[in-house]
Amino acid sequence: MCLCLSLFAKIRKVLNLIQVKFRNEIKRSGLGWGVIFVEKRKMNWYNIIGSLYEKEVRIIKILFWNIYNKNLISPLIDMIKENQLDIVSLAEAENLDITAILNHLKLSGNEWNNIQISPQNDIRVLAKKEIKIIPYKEDGHYSIYKIKKYDKVDCLLVVVHLLCKKTKSNEAQYNRANDIARELNKYEQEIFENNEKRTIIVGDFNMQPYEAGICSGYGFNATMSASHAAKKTRKIDGRT
Repeated sequence: MCLCLSLFAKIRKVLNLIQVKFRNEIKRSGLGWGVIFVEKRKMNWYNIIGSLYEKEVRIIKILFWNIYNKNLISPLIDMIKENQLDIVSLAEAENLDITAILNHLKLSGNEWNNIQISPQNDIRVLAKKEIKIIPYKEDGHYSIYKIKKYDKVDCLLVVVHLLCKKTKSNEAQYNRANDIARELNKYEQEIFENNEKRTIIVGDFNMQPYEAGICSGYGFNATMSASHAAKKTRKIDGRT
């Protein structure tokens, strides 16, 4: 299992923006899932980092925000324009007027699409028209999207909104993280087979970065160490 990297560098309040480098021919040591943690009412800037070397570099800017069922049309439009975003992923977005956002962006010369899987889910993803992103799978706590390049799947984007501590125990959160990790491993194998598995996970995990569901090798397998993340494997119970 590849290691995950999560880096924490507090910049502002309420925005989580990541820049991800996608390349044609990638040589990368070690970075598997990139786990982006979300702290409510705080804004953090995270970069997913790996040893990536290639001629052509394409940077895709992704925003995740739990908007707490608020219709934050103007702030979202401002963030998209100010940060030149490519993909916006949201949680608790049932009350958001997405049509108003798309129409406003279109009037300003920016074509965006609503990449919806199920209207019952509280997760929403918007993307620039030129970004080839299609829905893949959905569960009660996460949605998976394929980001394609040259008609091939370049990367998976997973947006999560996991169990809340107000209603679930730490053990329940850990068990759910383990379940999702196993499911993601299965989907990665189906899509990437023996090729490099390229998956980005963003969202509201409702867990601290040091909790077992995040750090455990049976959970999201995250580390805050770049050198550890650069390793291709990790030994767990004597197994690689």
